[in-house]
Amino acid sequence: MIDPPTGFVRRQAGDLMLLGVPQQLPALLAAGFDRPWSLVAQPLPGPGTGRGRRGVATLPTGERVFVKQALRGGFLARFNRERFFALRRFARELDVSRAAVDAGCPVVPTQAVALAPASPGWRVWSAAPFEADAQDLARLLHGLEDTTQAREAVDRTLAAVQAMHDGGLYHRDLNLGNILIRQDGSALIIDLDRARFFAGGVPESLRRRARARFLRSWRKLLG
Repeated sequence: MIDPPTGFVRRQAGDLMLLGVPQQLPALLAAGFDRPWSLVAQPLPGPGTGRGRRGVATLPTGERVFVKQALRGGFLARFNRERFFALRRFARELDVSRAAVDAGCPVVPTQAVALAPASPGWRVWSAAPFEADAQDLARLLHGLEDTTQAREAVDRTLAAVQAMHDGGLYHRDLNLGNILIRQDGSALIIDLDRARFFAGGVPESLRRRARARFLRSWRKLLG
């Protein structure tokens, strides 16, 4: 069992366990979040799209939310790709997301998580606001030939990362696929499942680590 952070609640929907804000969970359930596997599709083609299956659900209000399945990466994924045993990280993701928004960080927060028993372990899905007019930085730069536009996108990204760090959010997997660029040019950071929050700002050593991770992602995708 997992305890929700302050301000969030835990609900059961059959075997499924849900964590979210009380006012939002009924709408998410009405949109099918009690069957999250039915809302996601195969990974999208192209760079920067991540490992997991994903999809979009429409709430009764007409608002849309982005749903994705959490999958493991790295060496462990060879043996166990979609089952998790330590669940506190997902409650922490909700708490960190809310703290980042309250601190003014330019992020897309995780609003709810759904956990299904997998015998052993759990399969996990998350819900976040859907940014319909945005494109991840990897895909955007991959298709751009205008160097001025590319430089503007990168400048906006670096400004967003600076604001995120100043606000106190440390993103442990800062890469080109985890940056969204809106049509108005503003940048948002997504995928906060392993993020940490530091009141008063991120320590400089971790800022350097995040920037190095971003640079590795750039070299891998763009050379």
